[in-house]
Amino acid sequence: KEVMLPVLSKEKQKAKNKDSWRLLDAAKHVLIRCDRLVDEQGKNRLQEVLKKSQALEQVYQFRQKLMEIWNKTTFSQVLNKLISILLTFQYYLGSNIILGI
Repeated sequence: KEVMLPVLSKEKQKAKNKDSWRLLDAAKHVLIRCDRLVDEQGKNRLQEVLKKSQALEQVYQFRQKLMEIWNKTTFSQVLNKLISILLTFQYYLGSNIILGI
């Protein structure tokens, strides 16, 4: 939000006509929302806005890359914690069955 909304505001100021301004205004919620929560109409609106604004396209792509890194990091952290728990459980059971070691 902290980056996307100011860029969106600048793009709205640069809009050449009311239709362009309305399209940008309507895309606000789609631009800041999690992709999984956007319906098909919202995705179409997003694509239309990103085609018309290189600045929004760049910010959006950067956000997507950051989200990908975040998701990988989070998944990796959860996986490492799970392995740690399983190893502890295996130690207390005195068994080699859980992780196959």
